[in-house]
Amino acid sequence: MNTLTIENKEYAVVPMDDYQSMLLLQENFDDTLALEKAREAVLSNDDELLPSDFVEKLVLSDENKVKLWRKYRDINITQLSQQTDINIATISRIENNKREPTLKQVKILANALNVDIDDLV
Repeated sequence: MNTLTIENKEYAVVPMDDYQSMLLLQENFDDTLALEKAREAVLSNDDELLPSDFVEKLVLSDENKVKLWRKYRDINITQLSQQTDINIATISRIENNKREPTLKQVKILANALNVDIDDLV
């Protein structure tokens, strides 16, 4: 290893292969930490495990997220309307992408569906 001084600051100079190996080790370490955090969240019931087919729909489909979460939670539109005090017609328009929900409605729907606001937008 060599050193290089630029503007009174010393830098380590390492061969590119060594540098790339160190980057790979850091990425692996970061992945391991992220996996451990996820495990801890699941074990402490801070996070919910979701089936991969549902996650795929959330990420890849054009279907409305309110509708997807409502169906996943096995709640019908009438029940959701009763839980949220949002009328059925409004929920239907939101679920069919014919109306954008207000921020207040998103907060209420997220609470009723037991999800974060980010999960609905």
